[in-house]
Amino acid sequence: MWRTRPVGRAGPGISADWNDYMAAIDTAFAGGQQADVIEMNGSRMAPYASRDLILPIDLEAYGVEFPELTEAGAAAATIGDTQHAIPFDIAAELINVNLDILGEAGVLAADGSFVPPTSPEAFLELCKTIKEKTGKQPFGLGFVDDMASTWLFMTAVWQQGGDFVTEDGSAPTLDTPEAEAALQFLMDLIDLGYVDNTADYATSNQNFLNGDVAMIFNGGWEVNNLASQATFDYYATDFPNLWGESVVLADSDVWTISRNKDDDPVRYRAAQEFLRFLTENNDGWAQGTGLIPVVTEVLDSEEYRSLPQRANYIATAETNAHMPPQVGDYSALEAAMRAGVTNATLNGVDPATALAEAQALAERDFER
Repeated sequence: MWRTRPVGRAGPGISADWNDYMAAIDTAFAGGQQADVIEMNGSRMAPYASRDLILPIDLEAYGVEFPELTEAGAAAATIGDTQHAIPFDIAAELINVNLDILGEAGVLAADGSFVPPTSPEAFLELCKTIKEKTGKQPFGLGFVDDMASTWLFMTAVWQQGGDFVTEDGSAPTLDTPEAEAALQFLMDLIDLGYVDNTADYATSNQNFLNGDVAMIFNGGWEVNNLASQATFDYYATDFPNLWGESVVLADSDVWTISRNKDDDPVRYRAAQEFLRFLTENNDGWAQGTGLIPVVTEVLDSEEYRSLPQRANYIATAETNAHMPPQVGDYSALEAAMRAGVTNATLNGVDPATALAEAQALAERDFER
């Protein structure tokens, strides 16, 4: 069995060790040494499915019954109409809030609850009020050596109804009005001093835990860590709907079953039995990590919803989690997006030029 580190910046995005892991999988397949069960992100399945390297999940053929999957879990493991994996979790971005700072800024509801902004303008106005009233940094996310800024960019495009590939998945669409609005939003946050674009992942997290930042964009995998370490009134919830569509970037750790040279049904059934065991114990993984479960019974249970913060991001679990496009060369597409966002947010290139260059890069490297 192949398994990468649990979740983190190697979860939905790209990191050096994640690329090394995927390269090792490719090498194993090339040499006929692949494991029977291989974990990967759902967004990385398509190249293996298109080459018939992983087994479509035909539960009836092997008589293995799995618990009912959530809508997001099933979507993460499916390409077209075919299920190619068994999902293990949903790793979705959230907004994490220091309610003490927001209370000091006077922006909480009368009952002390967080009032999510409903437009990019309202979000910027919220940040302005926080900065003026408290002197604290309003918002935080990783920019340096991190995917968070790209994930926020993607979320903003999807919330506007845009996407990054054509409907048939045959070509990239990075240079669009929706993408320019999303990138301009990031630039406004930087230019107005509402975020620190020199922060990496660890710095963004630590500044929040130190009580210096009012809100951060980070995922469910950090909820247990933040809840246990915060010395302030901590609140994690769904990322606000700022443009009209209630979605946020997500991905999934999924388990794939690799084809073996003999198409041995005994090995295939054994792999599915193993994955059934993991799925039946999805509650333990969800409790221990903060990641969203993929089993309907677990997600709906009082035991899960009574865990710290979990009830606050149920909408993400049920409807808001938005998976990247299932295309054969998603890595190249994501790399082009990241290059465009980095050129604007770190190198000062204007959004229109950064996106035109990202589109050209995607067209050069993208393969369906």
